[in-house]
Amino acid sequence: MSAKQKILLVDKSFAYGGIQTSLINLVDALKDRYDIDVLMFYGEGELKSRFPAGVGLLRPSFFVRLHGMTLADAKRTKNPLVILFRYLFAVLDKLFTNRLSVAFSLLFQPVLKGYDAAIAFHQEDSPKAIVSGFYRFVLKRTDAPVKLGWVHYDPRRVSYDDTANVKYMKQMDRIVCVSKGCSEVFAAAHPELAEKITYCYNFHDADRIRKLSEQSPAVPMDEQAFCCFSACRLTAEKALVRAINALADTFRRHRDIKWYIAGDGSEREAIASTILVNELEEQIVLLGSQENPFGYMRRADLYLQVSEHEAAPMVFTESLLCGLPVFATKTISAEECILPQYGLICENSATALATAFAGLMEDRGIVAEWKQNLKEYTASAETNVARFADLLKH
Repeated sequence: MSAKQKILLVDKSFAYGGIQTSLINLVDALKDRYDIDVLMFYGEGELKSRFPAGVGLLRPSFFVRLHGMTLADAKRTKNPLVILFRYLFAVLDKLFTNRLSVAFSLLFQPVLKGYDAAIAFHQEDSPKAIVSGFYRFVLKRTDAPVKLGWVHYDPRRVSYDDTANVKYMKQMDRIVCVSKGCSEVFAAAHPELAEKITYCYNFHDADRIRKLSEQSPAVPMDEQAFCCFSACRLTAEKALVRAINALADTFRRHRDIKWYIAGDGSEREAIASTILVNELEEQIVLLGSQENPFGYMRRADLYLQVSEHEAAPMVFTESLLCGLPVFATKTISAEECILPQYGLICENSATALATAFAGLMEDRGIVAEWKQNLKEYTASAETNVARFADLLKH
């Protein structure tokens, strides 16, 4: 019997987010097939409790750890040296880009040897962002014969200054996007990388999602209302301010509609203000961060995904696994993930949002049909497992 292939995965931290959730799901699905180690630049965060038992969790050198920390993370350590160098790196990165600080940090990191493949599961960020360096770590501090870099964004809408970062992508054996649509867009944006670009969908823990969905929500939902639900970071690209303004007339015409929004972020104040301006505080409820969004998904009538741009949000499959149809704006992976029998995708504009949602609320019978169809919905990991195996071939 041949030995298992040894795999190293590199990410930033266990902070809550789609990339880290996808990594944990991937590790859990593959831990019996491969000998896996995970190196988090900063090994703390809300998702650490979900890290699978029996999988190696590596700690990098002191300076590398700083590149996985937010400033708030650094302050929580209460370590004067951590806080001092985190501030210093932040200043240097803003002035001169992170090329210098990352190169300096890697000098103190021993080379990790003996792996069959090393994977930067988080893309390089903006050259002036301190939380970055994942591709460079894999390229310079591992000797694996196969080196892969994951991509979780739409290059048409998010700029990490790919012109600067593409030199690291060129050195990878493959660039792995999180959907077919994402890979096509990325290849069009970077034709010089086209031969390296492929895709592998995010992994999901279907059993865990369905089990958690059986739990009651922390905040009870109105059982007499038509309940919409969203769970996301409250940031500009999620376009919740745009959506509230666009859907306001329909909410006022149909006072039985309620929209529960889970999450927190920089746009919370603007979103709350928009709700008040539209006098919708009785119909749109900001829940804040929720440890278990799946209980809401099980009990809601419709998931709203109204973002200006997305790569392949995990919440699409999570919603469908909970039996919740999706109403979404068109992004690069929406049509791959949301088939017509499971929901509706509209063009990505305020006008299209307003028109499509108003029509749906006038004829809700189709929502019941989608829910019925979702009783047969499955999300097997086997296709992803096979794709992952192909990625590791030299």
